[in-house]
Amino acid sequence: MDIKTLLNNLHEEVSCSVCINTLTDPKTLPCLHVFCLNCLNGIHRTSGRRDVIACPECRMEIQVPGSGNLKDLPTNFRINSLLDALAIKECNAIGVTCGNCNEKSSQSFYCFQCCAFWCKANCISFDNGMKANKEHRVLALKDFKDQDFANILKRE
Repeated sequence: MDIKTLLNNLHEEVSCSVCINTLTDPKTLPCLHVFCLNCLNGIHRTSGRRDVIACPECRMEIQVPGSGNLKDLPTNFRINSLLDALAIKECNAIGVTCGNCNEKSSQSFYCFQCCAFWCKANCISFDNGMKANKEHRVLALKDFKDQDFANILKRE
């Protein structure tokens, strides 16, 4: 799938089949289905079982992590990359949350090394002002091109 097609279909790629919303804190089950952590917690709470949860998609029984907390399930980093791309694509309409001050802004920047959003206020100056970050590539969200989206999706 080329980058333009992927960007046009992002909502489908990052939707939770339980709540039908954009995934939040995506967790991957051993059957490789991905759901919001809150959705999985809700299913677990109502299941009546403490040690097992049934996948909402394929009904496979999944062992709850030894800690008893579903937040310990693996995070889906591919989905997180897609969520970042979606946030950048839609930043003019909804804005993105700064990784430092938690303010929402449509005039934000993305640091490719930190994999974080920074607002235009003091936060981008703080990131750029640190000696260790001098080599970081930071780009205003309004200046993103297809290749920049591809770089986000290729990150480790």
